[in-house]
Amino acid sequence: MFEKEDLNLLYECALEWGEHWLRPLIEWAKELFPEWDEEKQIEICAYIDSVRDEINDYISDRYDQEKHPKENVKNWMKQKFPWMTDDLVARGYSQGMYYAWHG
Repeated sequence: MFEKEDLNLLYECALEWGEHWLRPLIEWAKELFPEWDEEKQIEICAYIDSVRDEINDYISDRYDQEKHPKENVKNWMKQKFPWMTDDLVARGYSQGMYYAWHG
């Protein structure tokens, strides 16, 4: 489907804070992958959106740390999304916890 490097690049953008927080992924995709047609750009954006949402939902549903320790959640992420780098697993976990704490 997509190269793991491409997935990691766009997922990293999806986790941006500050000035680029919640910037539409399609804007990132057009900058990162200008050689792709729009359909392929939309497809990778939809996938990364669903990954981010699934991680956030999983953490939100289980964020009681006594029952679901950090390493269990990170291991789930690594199994579910084997293309994801360890750094992005950690960042995705941290962001998911932030949203779980702050509703």
